[in-house]
Amino acid sequence: MAACSTSAQQPTSSQTPAPTQGNMPVQYDPAKDPAMNQQQAPQRDQPVVKPTAKDAPVMVFRKTRCFGTCPAYTATVYADGRVAYEGLDFVTLKGKHELRLPTAVINQTIQQANALHFSQLQSHYLSGVSDLPSTYLTLTLADGTQKTVQAELTNDTPPPLKELLTYVAEQMDKITAGLER
Repeated sequence: MAACSTSAQQPTSSQTPAPTQGNMPVQYDPAKDPAMNQQQAPQRDQPVVKPTAKDAPVMVFRKTRCFGTCPAYTATVYADGRVAYEGLDFVTLKGKHELRLPTAVINQTIQQANALHFSQLQSHYLSGVSDLPSTYLTLTLADGTQKTVQAELTNDTPPPLKELLTYVAEQMDKITAGLER
């Protein structure tokens, strides 16, 4: 296979090109990014509920990687307390496992979500910092739809949402503690 011949046709220069609008450094501001700040139609306030289908998850909780040692895992929780857990990085329990979460924890999570009107939260609470891990929480609403909220747990995240996400993360830590494999 022949090498690309277009490089031979390009003029070479040791001079740095003059700055133009196209190659100037850009400071990223997530507040000005239309993809991050799309106006969401206000959703009617509706409670978080346990799905009626037995095999439907009550919640999906996911923590993503960062450039450091952030725990990364996904936990899919069912009404009977079963947890389909997959530990990825910097967790005590790696791989896929079936765990148990007390139903009182599930009920408390739903109660906290309803107290903060989970259905009316924004879908994203992001700072624009590339090294921060995200935490995702997906819950089922009364109309049967699912609502997912992504947060980086910064000062831009509403305190009640931070408390809810921290509570769920602590409960996941408890059920995986001592199960190192």
